Amino acid sequence: MNFRLLLIGLALCGLPVMAQQPAMDSNLKALVDIVVSLRASDQGAYNRAQSKLSTYTFWTPMNETGRVQATECLPSDKVPGFKLNRMLARIETDRVHVTSHGDMLNGEDQRFDYSLFERSIKAGKSVTYTLKGREGKQAFVIVAYNPKAAISVTVDGKSYKPENGVITFPAGSKDLRRDQSISFTVTSQSPDNQSFVILNHNTRNK
Repeated sequence: MNFRLLLIGLALCGLPVMAQQPAMDSNLKALVDIVVSLRASDQGAYNRAQSKLSTYTFWTPMNETGRVQATECLPSDKVPGFKLNRMLARIETDRVHVTSHGDMLNGEDQRFDYSLFERSIKAGKSVTYTLKGREGKQAFVIVAYNPKAAISVTVDGKSYKPENGVITFPAGSKDLRRDQSISFTVTSQSPDNQSFVILNHNTRNK
């Protein structure tokens, strides 16, 4: 009997281990649900999403993702998308706050544990984002505008695939400091340009 158990144990050791994906807390899930609702692409969905997002004070735009990169799309490319950044900017103008960079808040601000922003990627290309100002383990979500989009995320040598166009993945560690950076790469295998939203829960190991 012990010999059979040993054989089973050895066989299990040879199986590939799937990268564990972080669970979304209620706030992150609420933000993801709002983003997913914008796939409807109608004014009613946009108004409802903006109304909900306006009631939440725990998020800030992820403006620190930087300028458009060579493998990303320009506004002139007219890629179908969520129109999220326009919504975030409108809500921001109604907020009273002290800013980080003199214009708008971003995900490096210590008063906010959640941030989000819309980006886009050219067909068949990859784009890497490097972020600072995070502490401890990080939960990220990528929501593609097209739920059937062929995209993936690579971070720390591990690859994550979408489910209905949504990818959840961890980054950082419990020892991550605010002055350290974390990077992840979004890759598109799609023949079409794709819009997607990046969401982050800066857990600070809470």
